[in-house]
Amino acid sequence: MKLVNGFANELDKDQVLILSQYANNRDYHNYVRINRVKLPLYDVRDSILIDSVLEQPYMFVLDKDMVCNNFYVPYKETPNLVKQYLKMIKNVIN
Repeated sequence: MKLVNGFANELDKDQVLILSQYANNRDYHNYVRINRVKLPLYDVRDSILIDSVLEQPYMFVLDKDMVCNNFYVPYKETPNLVKQYLKMIKNVIN
């Protein structure tokens, strides 16, 4: 989250958001508090998007035609790869 927050700070405010699911509202609020999430965070457990949420984090770019591109599954064990991905995405969207 720290890398994503830093990445989002370099972009327009509304260009990064987080979709996730939580067992309950308490888990949702704890996650936001513990990770100091400043980005828009949407709980999709009761929405049609629930089928789009995997059991692990992933990132993508939604283009102007509403198509997901540049899909990436980050691993906390490889922060340098996450940094490279975010740098590449910054070039793609600018």
